Amino acid sequence: MTNGDPESDVTPQQYRRARQAAKMIKANQCEAAYNMALAEQDNRLALNIAVACKARFKE
Repeated sequence: MTNGDPESDVTPQQYRRARQAAKMIKANQCEAAYNMALAEQDNRLALNIAVACKARFKE
């Protein structure tokens, strides 16, 4: 799960959470996805969820 950039390395747990968050966002459960990321202390995912959800609501 790497493209040669050390910062892009993702653990299996992070990958699982990201996939779970994507499913939640597609089901219009942005707040639940964001709260899940915060509960897991995955700040990078929480920020990306916030950005993705904000973009969804602009459409």
